[in-house]
Amino acid sequence: MEDAIDRTRVQEVEALKLLVGQGFNREATLLGTSLAGAATGEGDYGLRSFLFDLQVMNGCAQQALEGLDLEGAPAVVSLPGGITAAAVFGLTIADRKSGAAAAKKLLDKPDEITPAQSVASWTALSNAAWDQGNLSSALCWGRYAAEAATSELPTHQRPYPQLTFARKLGEAGAISEAEMIVDKVRQEVKLFDIVAHAAAPDIIHSRILLRAGSVRAAEEAARRGVEVSRKRGTKMLLPFALTVLAQAALRRGDHDESRRYLETVQDELQVVSSPFPSALYRWVQFRHQYETASSEDHTELLRAGYRIAIERPAVLIKEPTSGPWLVRAAISTGLEGIALQVSKTLTGVSEKNPGYVNLQTSAKHAASLLSKDLAGVVGCIATYTDPEAQSHASTDLQDFLATSSHTAGTVLPVPAPQIQVLDTSEDLDPRELLTPMELRISERVADGLTNKEVASEIQISHHTVNFHLRKIYRKLEIRSRAQLGAAAFNRSTSDQPATDI
Repeated sequence: MEDAIDRTRVQEVEALKLLVGQGFNREATLLGTSLAGAATGEGDYGLRSFLFDLQVMNGCAQQALEGLDLEGAPAVVSLPGGITAAAVFGLTIADRKSGAAAAKKLLDKPDEITPAQSVASWTALSNAAWDQGNLSSALCWGRYAAEAATSELPTHQRPYPQLTFARKLGEAGAISEAEMIVDKVRQEVKLFDIVAHAAAPDIIHSRILLRAGSVRAAEEAARRGVEVSRKRGTKMLLPFALTVLAQAALRRGDHDESRRYLETVQDELQVVSSPFPSALYRWVQFRHQYETASSEDHTELLRAGYRIAIERPAVLIKEPTSGPWLVRAAISTGLEGIALQVSKTLTGVSEKNPGYVNLQTSAKHAASLLSKDLAGVVGCIATYTDPEAQSHASTDLQDFLATSSHTAGTVLPVPAPQIQVLDTSEDLDPRELLTPMELRISERVADGLTNKEVASEIQISHHTVNFHLRKIYRKLEIRSRAQLGAAAFNRSTSDQPATDI
């Protein structure tokens, strides 16, 4: 009899998967709710767990949680492992603090907790620590959860602990490991037909790619994620993907496109139960408002940006450019007090998280801007591993060098290069000195494009174009765009097209 019930439940879950795969999420949810209402035995927890996960990924975490008793410890530990793990995941999505509280209750009973409950609890604690800016704790809990997920969770729950850990790794600068985890989950989603998470690998990967400086690839991954998310109706991560697209557009200087994506996020938040607005979304929204506002509004907007950094310290980790950018903008607006407080906050976060290069460098960068320390900015350029942050530091160096009062009497930690006019009569092809990305930029500059036009065409930020141009000038020992053109850098004379690095 029990075997027959189990087979029936497996068939019911497969029927729900089929409906979700065809985009009939509403119908799947209605059917699943009806079936789960008639399922009372412990052997039915797989059906209820699948339905719960489907509701969460549909952006209905709060509704899914209704009726679950997570406050009474006996009720928590007596529920079957799958459904309780799902409940903790759902709480983490709907309310990070409640998710962490439930996780602590479960972990306080090590003799009664199931492996699935442990994975869910570790994930909840990892998310809470990350929001508070505690990288080591967040990554430690996250690694426990990600490594145990494959063996301890039902297949439909495995992606979330692994992908949220991969996202944290990427934001901490461990890009290669993060991408390996995303690739592994992508294969699992395909192998086990985990329809509720079909969009998740691309969406999480888009953030990792953007952090790595691959703007075009990030946008492509985010758009794929948006398409699948809308097709399947699994919209929980949709605001995340749209935020990546808004940030990428902002880096390219396309404020209209960035605004459209930000407005779409707001529309989605009206119907989706999601861990949003995230710290990153608030930051991108602030940057867009600042860059499109009149100078009269900058003072009030900077105060708002300062509050984001103070209230959501995770943004200083997620976006290494944020702290130095706030300091730079506050100084230029005459708000030295805010610049000082931002620098102190960033220093505090970095001291709490020793060993994370981009965070340490970001704190040094902000302090160097505040103290007008040219040598400090030069050191940051060499230390950053985040391409966008490195580009910002290079722009700051250029600004310092353009102001004689900043450089008078200053001794740089490295000798300035001896710049000479490139002798194009040499047999050596100057293209051989450049990376594929540097070659692409050189060709477009030689064709007469401005830095912003180059950035728009290649789909990188104009800061990154500036950074690469300075490297190109040093390699070719030239000092002007005209000399770059004289070196016969144009697309019509290229032997073959360049590829992205």
